[in-house]
Amino acid sequence: MAEMADVADTKGASETLSTKHKSLGETPKITFEFPDNGGTFLLADKEQLVNISEVFEKQILSELNRENEKIVIKDISLEIFSMMIEFSYDGSIEIYEKNYLEILYAAKKYFYYDLLNKVVEFLLEFINVDNLTDHFEFIEKFELKSVMDHINILCIRNPLKVIQHITFTEDHMRILKVILESPVLPCTEYTLYYTIIETMKGQLQELLRGKSKKMLGEIMRKKLGPLIYLIRFPTMSVDELILCAKPPSLLKDKEIVDFQLWSKLQVFTETLLCFSRIPRNRQNIY
Repeated sequence: MAEMADVADTKGASETLSTKHKSLGETPKITFEFPDNGGTFLLADKEQLVNISEVFEKQILSELNRENEKIVIKDISLEIFSMMIEFSYDGSIEIYEKNYLEILYAAKKYFYYDLLNKVVEFLLEFINVDNLTDHFEFIEKFELKSVMDHINILCIRNPLKVIQHITFTEDHMRILKVILESPVLPCTEYTLYYTIIETMKGQLQELLRGKSKKMLGEIMRKKLGPLIYLIRFPTMSVDELILCAKPPSLLKDKEIVDFQLWSKLQVFTETLLCFSRIPRNRQNIY
């Protein structure tokens, strides 16, 4: 098999490449096989691997009975695995939308905290109001507190824009819950309600076609589930509640009457037990 040699300068690592073989490090004696990449092999420096994390050290000790014994990698591509090892030499890596999840997975699997921090830095810059709903489901699984805090702040500072991107899937409902549970939001309660209604009508258009307006409201309320009790209807004005009653409405007839009684006359009814009567703070948005 013909081989092509390439000597790395800044990485302190030498590479030997062929269609089936790649080497990293000055003394590459640990062999990784990637069956999903056509059975390609990656040879790496044992000492460098041990320095990356204890996971590599334990893997090498438990799986290698002799030098050049193969370790099969099925859950990480050759490209990303190589990038991870190369990162250990010079601290540089190209992270972008298409590869961050696999790099994040590799960093978490091997407890490679320097690399994990790089991915977090990328996400804190990359995730914004317009794309957080597209990436929330995947990022949430990795339990990165700083990134989740960043997402929560984006939701609370820009609730209406975020809601307009929600598709009312299970993971997006968790985003909506973050917004509705917040004691501070930069919008009125009615505007919040109206945005939810209009977004639901748009997202559920096919499901709602041919239904009466009353039935539409019932379907949307069922879709929203217990989150409806996080909307602070008792804090709305009578005029706003009248608008909320316009079909399709999320509210039942008795709720509409009871909220208006509270808003106009401060008459407390059983309905109010399920809803907060404390207005959200619209000033102190952190």
